[in-house]
Amino acid sequence: MSFTPLKVIQELSEICKKHNNREMKQKFTNLARNIGYCAPEIRESRFWNGNRNWFGLCEILNKHCVIISDCNIEILNYYKNMIKRYKENKGFDTLS
Repeated sequence: MSFTPLKVIQELSEICKKHNNREMKQKFTNLARNIGYCAPEIRESRFWNGNRNWFGLCEILNKHCVIISDCNIEILNYYKNMIKRYKENKGFDTLS
């Protein structure tokens, strides 16, 4: 299974769908759409940080996952595991 920014967004969207959190799912869908238009060499940076026109993952989580809920707890656990894998991998998988 690949480990890419789009795969992470897809899995976060599935968590939101499972908890019927349409607003958060839409934020992740917008992020996926926006990084899909980025050049490959800046895609990872835009995934984490966004730009002045749209939020990256860090800003989405910091602004919209602050209330304790089942969905946000599951997102937090997923995020911790994802960061661990990111560090072990020294980044995302490269597409060949």
